[in-house]
Amino acid sequence: MGASIAHEMRTPLSSVGSGIKGVIKQIPLLIDSYKIAQAKKIDVPYINPVHYQLLLPACHNIEAEVQAAFLFIDMLLMKVNPSALASSPTAVCSIAHCVDEMLERYPLDEKEKQLVHWQKTKDFQFLGNDMLIIHVLFNLLKNAIYYVKSAGKGNIQIWLRRDKDYNYLHFKDTGAGISPKILSHIFDQFFSRTQHGAGVGLAFCKSAMLNIGGDIVCRSEEGGYAEFILKFPVLE
Repeated sequence: MGASIAHEMRTPLSSVGSGIKGVIKQIPLLIDSYKIAQAKKIDVPYINPVHYQLLLPACHNIEAEVQAAFLFIDMLLMKVNPSALASSPTAVCSIAHCVDEMLERYPLDEKEKQLVHWQKTKDFQFLGNDMLIIHVLFNLLKNAIYYVKSAGKGNIQIWLRRDKDYNYLHFKDTGAGISPKILSHIFDQFFSRTQHGAGVGLAFCKSAMLNIGGDIVCRSEEGGYAEFILKFPVLE
């Protein structure tokens, strides 16, 4: 059902996105024309400058919301379509590039951006699909922001570690943490501890990592932190 809804939403969202691009292109011309008309004492309805100065930022916000909606539709479709993992193309990818893309594309507001601390060192390559890994990171970031906000404290730390046989990406938030009672179930399909969760996000992350010969595990302290560790095979 979720996949069907997601597909149906693409058409109206595309229409909104296309329309708002046209509006953004024409607004500066319309505002300039209005100012010229006022300067020449042409009888035009009065518009408060505050109002027309807000038009362009409002349109850019709409455009950003449309892009965010497409992002979450893509996430939903990937999570409910396991065949996408088996058929996904493989290439040599940079993990630092994946983290950068995740932070660039995810719709973070200014306060949320300040929560994230990305230690961009010790980059490594892996054999897989960069978009699948970016979607894994989207899920981790979405969850981390939720639990930091719900706890009213903490931040999000991302760093890399290289080893002989495996390389690792650490994704840690110091928010609410996870209870030991449910820690062993968080990667189970349809298991969720959030009010609006469907229990497919972390299950997707597990499948995606296993698909490239890696893994994802979590260690946590309730009320202290939750740390997800993504393991990637070292390329020869």
